[in-house]
Amino acid sequence: MPLLDATVRRRFAELAEKAERLAALSERADSGAGTIPAAPFYAWVTNVQNLLARTFAQESLHYRTFVRLANRFTSYESEFASCRAVFLAAREDYEGGYLFNVRAAAKAEVLADLLAQAKALLAAGAREPACVLAQVALEVTLKELAGERGIRLGRLASMNAALAHAGVKGTSIPIRHAATGSYSQIRPPRTSIRRTLGTSRTNSRSATPAGVRS
Repeated sequence: MPLLDATVRRRFAELAEKAERLAALSERADSGAGTIPAAPFYAWVTNVQNLLARTFAQESLHYRTFVRLANRFTSYESEFASCRAVFLAAREDYEGGYLFNVRAAAKAEVLADLLAQAKALLAAGAREPACVLAQVALEVTLKELAGERGIRLGRLASMNAALAHAGVKGTSIPIRHAATGSYSQIRPPRTSIRRTLGTSRTNSRSATPAGVRS
């Protein structure tokens, strides 16, 4: 997901700059404590909450901690600093690659949807579009497995043969030949998308290429 990753990184950078500008708006109260204007603070908080919810999920520690601290904001600079610290920790974890399942879960989500659509089309008798969707999911999975094992990326049959030679067991999947329009079987690895790409809705759906057969 190179495009998605670049978009998330860019948004983190934008909100980090916005936090810098917000910190520059700090004013001194009569007590001597620094205060932050409420309106720009809540605008920034809304942006950050949206990013964290989409990137980490609302159940994540990053999101829940940020929301808890933001809800305690009264105007003091120290309260903003606490929210900012959580935001920066989230950015560090994302850009440092410490969110082991974020990108994997995104891929698994897409593949689970593809395979669910393929099964629905196959059940409705639309065999050709079902096989096209299954082949897309299969190709992504094979590329992931090949990359993990240092196998050169290429045609499905070539990658599959290399994986089989590497000892990865497989099962039968129909693929369509562009030249003839006919279908044949290849044997992709039996490794599930859930194990290869991370946990997602694959627990509740069939997420292995074996779910589509001729």
